[in-house]
Amino acid sequence: MMQQYDKMILAILQGDDYHDAVHSLNEHGFYATVLNSSGGFLKKRSVTLMIGLESARLGEALGGRKETFAGLA
Repeated sequence: MMQQYDKMILAILQGDDYHDAVHSLNEHGFYATVLNSSGGFLKKRSVTLMIGLESARLGEALGGRKETFAGLA
């Protein structure tokens, strides 16, 4: 059976910073799609994480990961 998600987090992280974020999310039962990109003023590499989840778990996904997402929440 497929799970139904009604919220999506889009997190844009710099370069290799995403490894810790994805690892932390996975440990807590969240899974992310990783999109590599570059842009901005300095054309630096970045990664966009797309995380689908139930609205009831939104606080859990952001709350415990403030240090990983560095001010996203």
